[in-house]
Amino acid sequence: MSQLLQADVPNILDGQAQHIRNLQNTVSNLLDKNKFLIDTLRDRIEESVSLRLKVSSANQDLQRTLDKMSVMSDTMDNLRDEISELRLLQVPRATPRTIIVSKLLDYSTHNPPCSDGDATHTVSESIDRRLATNLKGTLDTLLSTDETRCLSSTFERWFGTDMLQTIELVTCCVCRKHKFKQYLGVAFAAPVDEFHTVFPRSGCASPVCSECYLKAVSYSLDRLQESCWINKGPVVYISCPCGCAGDEKLEIQKLRTYDMALQVMRILDSINPPLTRNARDLAARIHRKMAANGLMYSPFDLKIRDLDYDEAGSPLAANQQLIQLYDIEYAGETLRVPILTRLLRVEKTPTECVVCTDSIYDVCYGHIDQWLKVCVEFDGDWIWKLLLFPQKLATKCDHIIDFCTSCLQQHIQVQLETFGRGACENILCPSQKCQRVLTHVACAECEFEMCFNHQMKWHDNLTCEQYDSLRETGDPDYQETQEWVATNTKQCPGCGINIQKDKGCLHMTCKICQHEFCWECLGNWQEHNSRCRG
Repeated sequence: MSQLLQADVPNILDGQAQHIRNLQNTVSNLLDKNKFLIDTLRDRIEESVSLRLKVSSANQDLQRTLDKMSVMSDTMDNLRDEISELRLLQVPRATPRTIIVSKLLDYSTHNPPCSDGDATHTVSESIDRRLATNLKGTLDTLLSTDETRCLSSTFERWFGTDMLQTIELVTCCVCRKHKFKQYLGVAFAAPVDEFHTVFPRSGCASPVCSECYLKAVSYSLDRLQESCWINKGPVVYISCPCGCAGDEKLEIQKLRTYDMALQVMRILDSINPPLTRNARDLAARIHRKMAANGLMYSPFDLKIRDLDYDEAGSPLAANQQLIQLYDIEYAGETLRVPILTRLLRVEKTPTECVVCTDSIYDVCYGHIDQWLKVCVEFDGDWIWKLLLFPQKLATKCDHIIDFCTSCLQQHIQVQLETFGRGACENILCPSQKCQRVLTHVACAECEFEMCFNHQMKWHDNLTCEQYDSLRETGDPDYQETQEWVATNTKQCPGCGINIQKDKGCLHMTCKICQHEFCWECLGNWQEHNSRCRG
């Protein structure tokens, strides 16, 4: 028996050890689960705290909204009282503003405005047209009794309930007037927002109407003559219109744009005779297109200091004249158009004229085809006159144009003064390697185009030889025609008319006299012999 017990002891101990290990694993798993639950609880607590903070923030936002609504409600109550007083006083004149405010009050009390249709459309036609074109500018226009009644009845047509939903009455903190604040525009509706949005203020939330803001900007600009000595950096500080200690920054670039626009207007207004509206529109199109294609600087480019500024040694010296006028053909009329030549982009390195040896910064036009592609929409010789080298000659002269336009003009003038009219047929291109005769010139002053050879207005589309032939025979290509006839035709031996051989054998029959002959020897075909190749 004892031996059996001794034999079972190891088994019992192994079983107990295994049971202990199982218990340890169970305890370890329970500890892991407990740790996971603790971590989960911690996350839930953090989420709860975050939610509490969000709820608290939402409550604060809601409270601010309620306060704002309360202020707006008080404002509307005051306005309602004022309107009631006005009604009691039976004021005969009203404005579009009072009508909109009245409808806004009705809308806020869930009493939408009604419309009586077009019952008084005839009476409202004039004032209605003004409202459609400039509603904000006519808000305080005094109305007659009939106009007031009409606009009230046709409110949906010239303003509408949809527009009412985008506006609210806000009191300007400067002038203390109740004005319209518009948060969202309605398609095809005239805006009535009376608070500035161009330069949003970041340091102050007090509402300031556009009128008061512009007065503050004007006042700050007037102070520039004193504050410019102490301001640092490219900004102008504008005092906050509400009177707080905050200052707003206005970038110098905005002022530069305004100043440059004034310069351009001053330059255009100084031209005599005054430019037509079409000429101004065309000038704007040309400048925008050339600037977009990299041929010209925009006047509002920060690289342009001043249109009147002329820096010694600057590449801009290539075009000393600030502005030049050119005749440009456009839309069936000839317009005198101003070009701000000082804005033209010029080459970085100068080109030396072989005649006067001056170093000249020519216009940076790239390839001549690119220049023509940009300017071809606006027809005229101005395309060539803008260039400081007579590149138009390059279309007929087979060499690089290395002499400037001024030297070309002097060359022609000297030839005429020295040899008189007899030099007209011998004025050659100034280039030593070119012998082309220059017969077609244009006056630099009046732009009149003439022919040196004939001493008359230039004969368009005709060379001098063609023009002479046209005057003598009526055919500008008479000589060429005669040469072709002599080469390609033969006279009929019977009637003498010129006949052209097309295809087939040498046996010819004249369609005029019916004479039959041999094309090769012109002999009578009936008497034709074998010695002829025919």
